[in-house]
Amino acid sequence: MEDLPDELVNISADYIEKAINWLGNQPNVDTKKIGMVGTSKGRELALLSASMFPAIKAVAGYAPSSVVYPGISQNNSSSSSWKYKGEELPYAKGKAPEKVGASLGKSIQTGEPIIFRDWYFHLTEGQTNAEIKRT
Repeated sequence: MEDLPDELVNISADYIEKAINWLGNQPNVDTKKIGMVGTSKGRELALLSASMFPAIKAVAGYAPSSVVYPGISQNNSSSSSWKYKGEELPYAKGKAPEKVGASLGKSIQTGEPIIFRDWYFHLTEGQTNAEIKRT
């Protein structure tokens, strides 16, 4: 498709709101039963969307997290994955120790499985503003 972003950085949640409004205007849609499914970063978006838009009544997330993490970018810039109404949404900005980054780099170079658990743990340390609100 044309005009899609190249990176998963500052993707607008306005798209979700627009989709909900579109669904609400469809004659065969029961607006009391709108749900979202997501895996990986999609599960983050599904949970975040449900916390923002009351029309979403159910979420099925594979390997969910209650935190918004940084976007995924080739240049490793630090930005949120998501924005709404032009404003970047809060995300985990913690800093992982060098040894964690070195371990990830080694896995990439050697072709070993990449395990992000320690990196995610350090990103979220003390980052309560990045938590997805419960509805």
